Amino acid sequence: MFFLMFTGQGSQQLNMGKDFFDQFDIAKNVMNESNDSLGYKLSEKIFCDNADDLNKTIYTQPAIMANAMMIYNVLMNECPELKKKISYMAGHSVGEYNALCANGFFNIADGVKLLSARAEFMENACPKGMGGMAAILKVNHDSLNELLENSDLGDLVCNIANDNGAEQIVISGEIGAIDKVCAVAKDQKIKAIKLNVSGPFHSSLMINASKNMENELNNYKFNTENLVSKVISNVTADVFPENEEEIKKLLVRQIVSPVRWRETILNVFNQYGIKNFIEIGPKSVLTGLLKNTLPRDQINFDFIGNVGEMRDFIEKFNAS
Repeated sequence: MFFLMFTGQGSQQLNMGKDFFDQFDIAKNVMNESNDSLGYKLSEKIFCDNADDLNKTIYTQPAIMANAMMIYNVLMNECPELKKKISYMAGHSVGEYNALCANGFFNIADGVKLLSARAEFMENACPKGMGGMAAILKVNHDSLNELLENSDLGDLVCNIANDNGAEQIVISGEIGAIDKVCAVAKDQKIKAIKLNVSGPFHSSLMINASKNMENELNNYKFNTENLVSKVISNVTADVFPENEEEIKKLLVRQIVSPVRWRETILNVFNQYGIKNFIEIGPKSVLTGLLKNTLPRDQINFDFIGNVGEMRDFIEKFNAS
């Protein structure tokens, strides 16, 4: 059985998925649906020579979905037996919407519109330059909490945003807090990298975005029948309930809550017994986190970001 992972924001790159778009009508249909739903040519933001627009959150988030769904739909068409073998899915932050879409909760047209709205709400949740994020490397929760306590933050907001794996935790909050934590980390010989993001995502500073997203989600109807597999929530590190209102509540909470990715991977491996992992997306970000979290000699992992990698995977899958 397989666990399917969808990469999130930050993995985007120019011309991602172009080979799928060029070679498969199914992929063209995904992009055309996305363009029509958004009312502008998302394809022109991706398939071009300048990344300025693609790196803007309002375009990045729907672009990540369109790319993922092109790959997923082609893969399922080319390797239909795989769908029966996928027991669980999850995605990192934005990628969670990819997993829900792939699982059948909503269609691609609704998915890109939801992410476009989500991106706008997150972008406008607090004044520009007020917040930021940083990755703290090779620390565990206890070490990070000690680091935060030693940073003399006072009333400044600083939250854990992403618990990504055994060697990476991302913090998010007011820029003054981020700077203080990074300075203390440097003094303690702990590597801290400020991230090139436009806001303090997955922190309490996103509260206005979560309220706006709650109102937005009320405009949509989700399917909870005949689903492909089970999707694991970033908020709970457990399976989404098959209840529309509860799903929407978790998506609202996701905006202000940490992404519990390390726990998700550990639960999939230890509780559900999954040892085969596939990542879909422009870059193999989650595969790297996987390798640092689970025993490498006990798992199999594949990344599919282009047609060649898909062909190689299908050949291996059919031979197994």
